[in-house]
Amino acid sequence: MYHDDELVLVPAGIAKGYPLEIDFDGLAQRVKRFEDRLKQIIYGECESEYKALVDTNYAKFGRRAATIGALYGRFEHLQVN
Repeated sequence: MYHDDELVLVPAGIAKGYPLEIDFDGLAQRVKRFEDRLKQIIYGECESEYKALVDTNYAKFGRRAATIGALYGRFEHLQVN
């Protein structure tokens, strides 16, 4: 899988403008900018196709929806375009 990551996933991420390295020092500040919107999503005050997918899977599978295998199975659907 590692070779697939290097040959396919990394170039796809670069094409989408994703950074090669995460700026962890600035991460908290970047997330803070989305705090109000994230709270609206969490409390159901606005629509989110990603939260709807998660809610559907939790309703169907319960806590098993949070296992690595289940999360990996939904990985493509949870990526931001």
